[in-house]
Amino acid sequence: MNRLLVLNNFLLSLFFATKLHAAALETPKALEKDVKFWEKVFTDYSPNECIYHDSENLDAIFANRKVPINAKNRNKIIDDQIRRLKAGANVLAKLGRTTGPMSKKIYQGTPKRLRNKSYWESLGKRLRCQRGVDLSQSFKRSNKHLPMIIKLLEKNKIPLDLKYLPYLESGFHTRIRSKANARGLWQIMPSVARRLGLKVNRHRDDRTNPYRSTIAAIKLLKKLKKKHKKWPLAITAYNYGSNGMARATKKYGYDYIKIKKRHKTSVFGFAVKNYYPSLLATRNVVRDIRKGSHATKKYKVRRGENLTLIAKKFKNRLHEVIDLNHLSSTKLYPGQRLKVFVR
Repeated sequence: MNRLLVLNNFLLSLFFATKLHAAALETPKALEKDVKFWEKVFTDYSPNECIYHDSENLDAIFANRKVPINAKNRNKIIDDQIRRLKAGANVLAKLGRTTGPMSKKIYQGTPKRLRNKSYWESLGKRLRCQRGVDLSQSFKRSNKHLPMIIKLLEKNKIPLDLKYLPYLESGFHTRIRSKANARGLWQIMPSVARRLGLKVNRHRDDRTNPYRSTIAAIKLLKKLKKKHKKWPLAITAYNYGSNGMARATKKYGYDYIKIKKRHKTSVFGFAVKNYYPSLLATRNVVRDIRKGSHATKKYKVRRGENLTLIAKKFKNRLHEVIDLNHLSSTKLYPGQRLKVFVR
């Protein structure tokens, strides 16, 4: 009888664990290399460094060089490096072997599966520079806004992983404005903001209000999910535009990987294609930063306890416990084991 009870409890815990994590954003196997690339961008390189890589095969990295953001001749430095790398790729394409430092860099940076003349012949048009990104200041700013964002995401029953979007959009700056006039935590365009019920005029701009703009962003994300069926497509549409995504799904169906590989327009470029994988990478990196910030211990959830209560009990922030345990919901069940920070 005891064995049966233990088995039932085990199966119940599996059921709840599956249910709790059902809404987490998934990393398709075909995206794993791309996500790893962006994790490196966020952790291994500074904004003053350029990573020279293949724009379509992100595990093909050929060099990294210091190129200060404010250097007057930064574009020339980048162009010269790309020109030298192109020359190295051309040598490999013609001779099939290395003859100097640049061809050696290209060869060493090319994954084994791609080491052939046809790859090196076409590589030149795909070489680009990606600067490193420092998430540390965004991480600090996020603490002020994440409790509110989590509460609203939970209320609207959409993945808590969407709380990482402001890292990409604004770095959790509430008043920042893009060149295209998108503004606020969620970088919403004026016309879109008005359609979502925000006031945008010379006297008032609700996009700079964290609470109102978060409600609007969630409303938009829910609409995009309803229209484009899957979260990777809805999230990409948030950056790319709903009409463009509708044209892509009409041609390729609701297959995110197929759209990422095959869809080609002047707007659907490198940044848009990498919006979803960079979001997944941001989530992973933020979780790791959070995990490494303090010592932890395990806690067994008791009947009647909720996540907010447990967080307060151990002087943790709610979003810290969520990140630490990779939770996709604030709902708990008795007997569930959580990690908490020791403070």
